[in-house]
Amino acid sequence: MKFSFEFITDPANKILICEAFGEVVDVLDLEHMLKTIVKIK
Repeated sequence: MKFSFEFITDPANKILICEAFGEVVDVLDLEHMLKTIVKIK
């Protein structure tokens, strides 16, 4: 169901979804960096 819903969405919604996903990835990267810094200390 999710895949068909994504195909129906217009390009503007796809851009919003990509931006939101990018923010999530950035948060995960920050979390990973913090964990490595803690390990170094």
